[in-house]
Amino acid sequence: MTSEKKYRTGHLVDKELFPIVSSIPLLDASIENLPTLRAYPMFTPIDHTGVAITTLNLPPRDGAPSVTVKIFSPAGNTAVVPGYLTIHGGGYYLGTADMDRNFAIHIVRDCGVVVVSADYRLAPECNKMDLVEDCYTAFLWMHEHGHEYQIDKERLGFGGQSAGGGLAAALALLARDRKVIRPVFQLLEYPMLDDRTCTKPPGNQGEFICKPEHIRFGWSCLLGDIPIGAPDTSPYIVPARATDLSGLPPTFIFVGSLDLFLDESIEHARKLLANGVSTELIVYPGLVHGGNVLAPDIQLSKRILRNSLDAIRRNILQKSTKKLD
Repeated sequence: MTSEKKYRTGHLVDKELFPIVSSIPLLDASIENLPTLRAYPMFTPIDHTGVAITTLNLPPRDGAPSVTVKIFSPAGNTAVVPGYLTIHGGGYYLGTADMDRNFAIHIVRDCGVVVVSADYRLAPECNKMDLVEDCYTAFLWMHEHGHEYQIDKERLGFGGQSAGGGLAAALALLARDRKVIRPVFQLLEYPMLDDRTCTKPPGNQGEFICKPEHIRFGWSCLLGDIPIGAPDTSPYIVPARATDLSGLPPTFIFVGSLDLFLDESIEHARKLLANGVSTELIVYPGLVHGGNVLAPDIQLSKRILRNSLDAIRRNILQKSTKKLD
């Protein structure tokens, strides 16, 4: 007779999602386990018919290494269309530009825009602002050279998932303060915004997929010699430290009711609204961290995808018949 593992919050998880996330083994997050963690398959690629995919190495900027990006374009497109930068997740220590491949393909097909996925440097090999600077390099390239791929530099948005959502929130602050590019939209998918979250009791959140010890490791890798919870950490590294969120682009945030990042996502939305930023927040009941990626075919995940694509369409899509010379 076998005994099933008991979950404290299993009854709260979406019924279609629970069998999938409860069967996934979780490895310890540690320096010793990094090679294994980075080699773990994180998604099953979907067919990309109708979407052209290009890999490009961007020129180095300010002495930093070159940044590799994946460019997803509507096949055969000649019209000038908006551009969207997607920033992959992975706790700041995992992931590649390919992680966002499926979502990028959905965006291209559904919205008709060009999507760029940034292969930013990872912690702990690099830390502090290195990661967001790589994202800024990719976004700056879209603004300065995106016309080579039919990207309209006046209609640029970005977004990210988990740690990628944290980098997107940091990028929004960086772009606002550098005053070179004005993004028109940001999409934050259960964003990793606040290092202090891993120092608090998790409540009903954080039993599945992303646990406090995982995000503590991620923040430690990113912060380097900066202590977790230090009050004067730059908001370009820990976006939750930002007190002035005025002037940021319209924002769509979603998070699961069982996600460890629930409270910080709600707080970020509250601060955006208090600073006059057009903000939409959805909390999905029964969703655990990354559940929509791990189980893309369940009804909850399909609803999340529809809502996210609709937010992108509403905020950056603009019909244009202008042709390139």
